[in-house]
Amino acid sequence: MPCRQTSETECFNTQCPSFVPTRPDFPPGYVFQNVSKYGGVKFVEEFKLYKDPINKNWFLERGKYRIGFWKSSVFKRLADFGNYAEWGGETYDPKNEAGPAMGFGYPEAWPTSKNAYIKILKVVNEYQEFVDAVNTQEEVIGEGYWVTDKGNRRDKFRHWLKFGGSGQVS
Repeated sequence: MPCRQTSETECFNTQCPSFVPTRPDFPPGYVFQNVSKYGGVKFVEEFKLYKDPINKNWFLERGKYRIGFWKSSVFKRLADFGNYAEWGGETYDPKNEAGPAMGFGYPEAWPTSKNAYIKILKVVNEYQEFVDAVNTQEEVIGEGYWVTDKGNRRDKFRHWLKFGGSGQVS
């Protein structure tokens, strides 16, 4: 996906010139070799995104490895603090065509085993500790997709959300 700019000096994703990769074995645009398939083996990846309190750069980690960072100069409005976090997804389809499926492409009524999900959502507090996300809100924009924030549960999923959709619009 090309760099998606939000202004002349701000953008998000790893294709932006402001993203500095630090792991040649996990470059921008990396394609995962092991992906979950419906009815098959499920693969799990752990990612972290956080701001370094000293240099103010925003780091992206995969598992225990830092794979790159966005320079602090890109996030002018987040230079000193942020008071909320967002997570979500984006799909693209050419005009007047059905969008791609998200997750396994099933409607929300299906059981969780048939949906994509993110578990153990955490944020970094003012003490640089990873803590459970609280007081979250759902927002779904667009037809053919859905996101459900399941909130903080006291099980292995902790705070989690599930998402999916066929991409078909009515």
